Amino acid sequence: MRQAAGTGNLEIDEIRAGETWASVTPAAASSCATYNTMTATACNTYSLNNQTYTTSGTYVQTLANANVAGCDSIINLNLTINNANSSTLNITNCGPYTLNNQTYNATGAYTQLTQNIAGCDSTITLNLTIVGSLTYYQDLDNDGYGNAAVSQTGCAAITGYVTNSSDCNDNNNAIYPGAIDIAGNGIDEDCNGFDSPLQLGIYQFTGTVDCATQDVAATNTSSNWTFSDFTAQGNTCASGGGIFNRSDWNQTAFINLNQYNEFSITGANCNNLNLSKLALNHRTSSTGGTPTIFVRSSIDNYATNIDTIASSWNGNIMLADTISLPATFANLSAVTFRFYVINQATAGSTLRMDNVSLWGNTIAITPTLFYADTDNDGFGDLTNDSLSCSVPVGFVANNTDCNDANAAINPTTVWYMDMDGDLLGDLMSTFTGCTPPTGYVLNSDDCDDTNASVTTPTTYYSDVDQDGFGDDATATDFCLPPPNMVAIGGDCNDNNNAIYPGAPEICDGFDNNCNGTNDEGLIFNTYYLDSDNDQYGAGIGLVSCQAIPLPGYVLVDGDCDDMNPNVYPGATEILDNDLDENCDGVDGYLGLADGYIDVSSINVDIVPNPSNGSFSLNFDSEMTDVIVQITDMSGKALFQSNMSGSSITLNQTQLKPGTYLVHVQMNQQSKTLRLVIQ
Repeated sequence: MRQAAGTGNLEIDEIRAGETWASVTPAAASSCATYNTMTATACNTYSLNNQTYTTSGTYVQTLANANVAGCDSIINLNLTINNANSSTLNITNCGPYTLNNQTYNATGAYTQLTQNIAGCDSTITLNLTIVGSLTYYQDLDNDGYGNAAVSQTGCAAITGYVTNSSDCNDNNNAIYPGAIDIAGNGIDEDCNGFDSPLQLGIYQFTGTVDCATQDVAATNTSSNWTFSDFTAQGNTCASGGGIFNRSDWNQTAFINLNQYNEFSITGANCNNLNLSKLALNHRTSSTGGTPTIFVRSSIDNYATNIDTIASSWNGNIMLADTISLPATFANLSAVTFRFYVINQATAGSTLRMDNVSLWGNTIAITPTLFYADTDNDGFGDLTNDSLSCSVPVGFVANNTDCNDANAAINPTTVWYMDMDGDLLGDLMSTFTGCTPPTGYVLNSDDCDDTNASVTTPTTYYSDVDQDGFGDDATATDFCLPPPNMVAIGGDCNDNNNAIYPGAPEICDGFDNNCNGTNDEGLIFNTYYLDSDNDQYGAGIGLVSCQAIPLPGYVLVDGDCDDMNPNVYPGATEILDNDLDENCDGVDGYLGLADGYIDVSSINVDIVPNPSNGSFSLNFDSEMTDVIVQITDMSGKALFQSNMSGSSITLNQTQLKPGTYLVHVQMNQQSKTLRLVIQ
């Protein structure tokens, strides 16, 4: 604070947040002390002039010699302290809990900071317990088991509801899981999906005396199912009274599918079968060893085992086995059981079976209307029906066929609009159903449904090099020609517009006219390397269709030293200098007396020509040391050999079909022939 000049009052240098300054009350004229009253509010603590207060109250501060006159300043402080609140909430809630716009989904301890009405911080500790809700199921018959189809969700028990949902009949308190099931009454009291099984029938063979008198019928106590006779296949009847006795069983460890005992059961009077178990007595004869019986059924066409049973000789005591049948034997209209045998010790050993019984119950089937499906399209004729408990052969449950004599016409048939009347429809304009609007047909092949003269699509080919011929590999059918496609194919190189069917053949090593042969019909010359530039070449020679000699090559060969320009056929001979300048083979001039043989030409033919690559070179006389070379049309050497004879056979079947050049050279004379391989 400071004192205002000439007044004796104090001015406030600084106003604190939350402080209220009253007007200055002057003291008596004889005193220079100044007075001030302050009203302040704070959270928890309040500090003034280095003095801290923690409780509400009225306080007086004297500031000695505080003003410019050296007098005291006295401050009356009316202070209110608002302390922060601290609270703990112990909450148990069914599901998520929300506090101060914050939601908690899990049990735990949480801390929130808020402000109270005085603007001071408050701390809330939330101890939350989330109680999960349960699903309760209606229990109308009050048997403690609920109906899974009627439920409510809650955190506490609901009157008339239970947490169990396994009651299969909530209108009868005698029906629930674990109840006593009364066999054969058609009611599933214990909710296991089946009525307690009855013995549907048993094969006792009591009337069997021997193979001449066989009692193979089952005891059948109901008109709701029928049993077949107990029969055998692929084995031999053996004498025995009161049993089903067979010999000549399989002696290997592999099942013989053509050898078995069997019986069948069929539901009747609109009843299907729930089968639960199969029981039988069995034993082998004393010589039978320890065979195994495999039990299979027609459900999977006898592919897998229902059970395997070990049999053996046990004196005259039969072995007893019971087979529990799996759920696949529920709700069957009919089934056949087969018994296969392996590992019988000898052909004369027997397997005896007795008291073969089948257990289960029946399910009533409501007769259903089925409809004739004469055209076998899956849709039946409404006017031709049959009331049956099972689907008759040639009938279906569907009755919406509009033409049962035509499998192509039914409710799923797609028809196509034919605007131009050419009996070909537009693939993009369709109607699905039995009876289309006028102007629709079954065919969808029309290319242009506005023009009766345009029906089928045309094949077009991509023409990249724009030579008017397309690449056969790009053939696509279109009604109208797309850009850069043409209706003529056959281009063997669609990246070169000098190559197309019928193009003029030029000397470029390519098949310009696409007939499968390169550079055919052109004149080929043999060029020889002329290293010393004396216009005579040497070596094998390079065959080319180029009319102008290749650089460094000439058309005349015979140079005997292609590194010396003074040596060539016809050069001036310098005697006795150890050089054969004229290439006659001697240093000097070779006369007839010296053995010179004048070979002016080579008479040779290729037979056969064309060939498959196997051919002969036929000369008019015996030849020795003949150089034979084969090149392709570009001059690339493919074969070379020194050969002799009047007829030289060559086998070049490894060469691809095409045109090749055969070069024959002997005594500085040469001849080139064209060879065609097909």
